[in-house]
Amino acid sequence: MHITCEDLDVEVLESTSGNEDQFGGRWGWFWHECHMPPRGPFGTPAEAVGDFAAWVSEHYDHAPSDATTDGPQSLARTFLANAAGFLVSAEAAVGANIQGEISIASCCYALELILKAYLLSRGRSDGWNEEHVRHDLTKAWREAVFLGLPGDDARIERFLKVASGAYARHELMELSRQRPTLLDEIDVVTAIRALHRDVESRMPGGVRILHRKVRRLARARPRYARGR
Repeated sequence: MHITCEDLDVEVLESTSGNEDQFGGRWGWFWHECHMPPRGPFGTPAEAVGDFAAWVSEHYDHAPSDATTDGPQSLARTFLANAAGFLVSAEAAVGANIQGEISIASCCYALELILKAYLLSRGRSDGWNEEHVRHDLTKAWREAVFLGLPGDDARIERFLKVASGAYARHELMELSRQRPTLLDEIDVVTAIRALHRDVESRMPGGVRILHRKVRRLARARPRYARGR
C-alpha cells in the first residue's frame, strides 16, 4: 500500500524471501518512508498502518485547530482516514468483479480500523485495544456495540461469522477459495462503508476535522506485491 501524506511518501509492504535483506532478515509487515529505516515487523498491514498513524499523530498533529483532538481522539480520526483507503480498494475490486484474498483482507482491515477508532473515541486506549482486542474483529464489534454503536446491521454480523476467525488466523486465502463471491453474497463493502459514515458522524467535535484529515492522510492507493 502506498500512502502520501504532506511531505511523506510511505510504503506498507511485507518482507519475503526475495527482499528480506532490506529488512534485516526479519519477516512480517513494515512501513517505510524513504528518509527513515523501515519500522516493523508487524503481524498485519493494519497493525503497520496503525503504527504509522500513531507516528503521524505524534509528529504532525500540532495545528491550533486540532488542539482539542490530541491523543486517542486524534488517533481515532487517523484510523478512520486509513480505513477509507482500504474501503476504496475493496470497492474498486467489487466494482471490477475481482474478488479474492486481497479484497476480503481490505474489508477486514477497514473494519478493524473503524471499530478501533470508535473504541478510542469512547475512552478505550490504543494499549487497551492491543491487549484485549488485538485483531479479533468479533470482540471489537461486541465491545463497540456495548459502548453504544448500533449493532443492527445483519450484514456485518454475517461477515464476522465467516471471516473473523480466518482473519485472526491469517487464513483469508483459504476462505477466498471456499467463498469466492463472499463480498457479493453479503454486500459487506456497502455495510462497512455505512458503518464508516456512522462512526465518522459520532466522532466528538463533529466531522469537519476528520474530513480535513481524510484529505491529508487518506490519499492511499492500495497495491500489494503478493497476498498473504
